Amino acid sequence: SGLYLWFVNQVAQELEKTHPDRLIDTIAYQFTETPPTGIRPRENVRIRICPIAVCLAHPYEHDENPKTRAFLGALDSWSKLTDKLYVWHYATNFAHYLQPFPDFGQFPSSLRLYRDRGVRGVFFQGGYAPGGGAWAAELRSYVAAKLLWNPDRNVDELVNEWFQGVYGPTSEPMLAWFQLLQNRAAEAPNEHFDCYARPDGSYLSDEVLAEGQRLFNHAEKLAEAEPDVLRRVQRERLSLRYVQVERRGKHGEAYRAFMDDVRRHGITQLREGRSLEWSEQDFARRHPD
Repeated sequence: SGLYLWFVNQVAQELEKTHPDRLIDTIAYQFTETPPTGIRPRENVRIRICPIAVCLAHPYEHDENPKTRAFLGALDSWSKLTDKLYVWHYATNFAHYLQPFPDFGQFPSSLRLYRDRGVRGVFFQGGYAPGGGAWAAELRSYVAAKLLWNPDRNVDELVNEWFQGVYGPTSEPMLAWFQLLQNRAAEAPNEHFDCYARPDGSYLSDEVLAEGQRLFNHAEKLAEAEPDVLRRVQRERLSLRYVQVERRGKHGEAYRAFMDDVRRHGITQLREGRSLEWSEQDFARRHPD
């Protein structure tokens, strides 16, 4: 990180001559996440630290994952070197966009922690491919936008407001599915997941998936008279079906129907940077008949 910062400082020094009001933004990412010694950022350099390896299931300050502890140490050290510290926060599963990603027990408290430890701004990177991912793509965007303005907002109120507005008469079973996943993730303090988590975590146990089936069946029945709500419920159900087809691992009728519905709902990627055709070929390679 010292070598990179030495270079960035020189760029910033030249820029300052013609654009004294501008900042050079550089990332503290992977091999540059650990702060350097013997050098500090110039006043017109903004450091954006990227917690790529942390656990996203539990609040940072209560998490014993060594990677999370290492990030917190780097965050504190960078905050002593600069007053222009930003965070690039990861808010999706890049390897499995549709997989349920219960990080609501973590990111609201992380925003408050960032603020309290000297961070000036936060960028959330979610599932940016057209079509999005599981409910996290829309719900998290809504809640995160509110919290970025005021990290002390009541998260439960924001979540309830969103479910009422989006799912209407089906909000009760849909919210129950959301809360079930959050609770299961919180109940396993020694099980961690990051932004590349596989669909085999304990929060996605057979028992949880069976309860998800029951809740979605109930929600679809409640939405029979409201096509728009039914479409939203069925789109969200893709997250449950994604885990089921991955667990089942067969190129059968259920898999083909799932992929047809993925396309029907406008989803263009199941993982970052890969087409649906690539995902189908990869599935066939991993699960030969």
